[in-house]
Amino acid sequence: MQFRRGLLPLLWVLLAIGSPFFAATALADVVVPGPDVTTRVIVRASASAQSAQVGSLTPGQQAELTGSVPNWYEVRLSDGTSGFVSKRWTKVVSSGGTAPTSPPGAMAPKNPGPLMPAA
Repeated sequence: MQFRRGLLPLLWVLLAIGSPFFAATALADVVVPGPDVTTRVIVRASASAQSAQVGSLTPGQQAELTGSVPNWYEVRLSDGTSGFVSKRWTKVVSSGGTAPTSPPGAMAPKNPGPLMPAA
């Protein structure tokens, strides 16, 4: 019985540590072709227009957003292939189904913290 009592706090710690991971996984943003795309967006091996093509994203398809660098989104396709797509031809959609309010490539302002009253 002593072993089980010592195990319960450990389980709570593991649950607390794992919860943010599972929440982040479930709420991942996705990248979709932009409205100007009629055929496909090329997925490239690196963030360069000269890089090898490793896949494509057609209208109606989506890819998991895994990162962002200037002018490119890093994505993972449904088959597990990782690569980069041009921000010019794609848009990010939140897992809640709404598009971001800032244009692609724009950086969100940092949180300045609580506002202080004027002295």
